[in-house]
Amino acid sequence: RCIDEIGTYDPSAEPSVFKVDEEKAKKWLANGAQPTEVVGKLLKIAGIEK
Repeated sequence: RCIDEIGTYDPSAEPSVFKVDEEKAKKWLANGAQPTEVVGKLLKIAGIEK
C-alpha cells in the first residue's frame, strides 16, 4: 500500500535515474519511517540520511 510517493527510480535508464522530493523524504524519516534496504541505499546516494 502506498502512503505517499516521495520519488521515482528507473533502473533501466542508462545511467539509472533516481528522483526524490528531499523535503518529503526528510519529513518521513524524522517521523520514524523505516525505508527498505534498497531505498535506504538510494537515499544515501542522494545525500539524504537520518
